[in-house]
Parts: sequence; C-alpha cells; structure tokens
Amino acid sequence: MIVNHGSPGNAAARAGMEPWRCTSGVARYFLRRGYAVAFPQRRGYGVSSGGWAEAYGSCTNPDYAAAGRRGAEDIAAVLNHLRSLPGIARTGTLI
Repeated sequence: MIVNHGSPGNAAARAGMEPWRCTSGVARYFLRRGYAVAFPQRRGYGVSSGGWAEAYGSCTNPDYAAAGRRGAEDIAAVLNHLRSLPGIARTGTLI
C-alpha cells in the first residue's frame, strides 16, 4: 500500500512536510492484514531530492492535469521500486 500526502495551501510549507509514521492508524490497519505500507514523499516536499515537480502554471491558466501527471510519475516510481523488493507482491497494490 502506498499512502500519499496532499499539497499544502502555502507553498512555503512544502519544505517542512514530513512523511507519516508507520505508527499511524492507517499503517497499523493494513500491516495487520499483511500489507507492506509505504509513505513516500514526492519531489519537492520535505527533504525529498529534486525540485518541486508539480507546478501547474499561472493562476490565470493553470494546468492541474499536467501537475497531477508529474506527481503520478513519482508514485509510479515508488511502486516500481517496491515491486522489485523481495516479499512484495506484484499485484494487489493499494494507492
């Protein structure tokens, strides 16, 4: 299971974001049911490497779909990595 974070309303808050902890109720619920649980951070959030990849352009002409696709690329990279690890099922993923 890959649990994703949202985006703060204030751009300056991105740098201070931290991943959820595996002690959260969400993690415990799925861990007890045999799932592996990952809490990745997308590029540009917290101490993640790389710049912010989800820019959507100007407020007068935003391209939210393109920004969402870039975030989805990060999530897909996490999924591909997890599937390469021993003990991680290749199917049945929750995102």
